[in-house]
Amino acid sequence: NGVWDCPDGSDEANCTAGGTDVPPCHKDEFRCEGGQCIQKAWRCDFKQDCLDGSDERGCGNATCSSSEYLCDNRQECIPASFVCDSDHDCVDNSDEKNCSAVSRIKCLAPNHLCDNNSRCVEITKLCDKNPDCKDGSDEGGRCEEGLCFFNDCEDSCQNTPYGKSCYCKDGLQLAVDGRSCTDKKP
Repeated sequence: NGVWDCPDGSDEANCTAGGTDVPPCHKDEFRCEGGQCIQKAWRCDFKQDCLDGSDERGCGNATCSSSEYLCDNRQECIPASFVCDSDHDCVDNSDEKNCSAVSRIKCLAPNHLCDNNSRCVEITKLCDKNPDCKDGSDEGGRCEEGLCFFNDCEDSCQNTPYGKSCYCKDGLQLAVDGRSCTDKKP
């Protein structure tokens, strides 16, 4: 009947064309070359849903923004911050190719290093009730203590998983006392 009932399609092998009419797919479904119907949303979603893989054929190249990384399969964009984070985010795993140990650990205080030392979260994104670390560590610890309520920071204060942290906005750096700001040295 033109529809694969066996996982390998053997029930349709050696059938002559023009046999039994294939029942139509629903309007919100995509017909695979093997006759199977799948949800239209599954077409070009980087996962083979048709038994014959036809739902992923003929998909055009993705266009990524400047803050995204184009996977080697040229059909998928991921946030640039996901590259070399020890998690395979691209279906083809290209976001973890050519990653050196050095590229995984550049995270200067007061930012937060997480996900097995592979992701650096800016201080302003800590304790904001939106997990940025896959392990959730940027929202745990002492986030709920509200220590910035008693703000003794010269410029800015941020609650962090480790307590409060003072930081300075652009052009300034935190002084040795950990509370006041000084000009950045040239």
